[in-house]
Amino acid sequence: MARPREFDPSEALEKVTRVFWKRGYQATSLRDLMKATHLSKQSLYCAFGDKRSLFLKALRHYREQNASALASLDRQHKSPSDALREAMTYAAFRSELIHCPPGCLVANTTLELGSDDPEILREIEAMNNTLLRYFNAVLREGQRERQITSAITSKALASFLLNTLNGIRILEKAATPRREIQSIIDVALQSIRAV
Repeated sequence: MARPREFDPSEALEKVTRVFWKRGYQATSLRDLMKATHLSKQSLYCAFGDKRSLFLKALRHYREQNASALASLDRQHKSPSDALREAMTYAAFRSELIHCPPGCLVANTTLELGSDDPEILREIEAMNNTLLRYFNAVLREGQRERQITSAITSKALASFLLNTLNGIRILEKAATPRREIQSIIDVALQSIRAV
């Protein structure tokens, strides 16, 4: 009979996610993961699979956390302009808010691994699509309410905001001062307002 697990897999996955987030995939060793989770190699492999499988689970976990945070922001019934500002500010300063590594796990992974691995690329695309869907829905509402310019499609504006956010995440990792990042958010949101 198999022994029951003596650890919380979701807590271990959160710890693993933060290690990959801080160090990157290639620089993270099995020893780093064992140290962070206080688990043996066998326990890690039995629960999550090899390092690559564990990394994919960490990316999925990160994406689900972000989707949950966006859904929470969406339920607050703010104006489209306020909702966009709140989402951009949350995403830009998330690491500060929840005491995690700077930057973004997905942006870091994109820079580190690019499109070398099709499964990892699918997770990157899934995260980007989560943000694009959110931005697109809020932007369409803003266009209907004449808060957001209709001169450009909501889809193109969503891509612009995602690109801005990804740039911000890189700046955050480079320890760019908060006021400079906030200024970029302000300019991006000002540029899409209806005239």
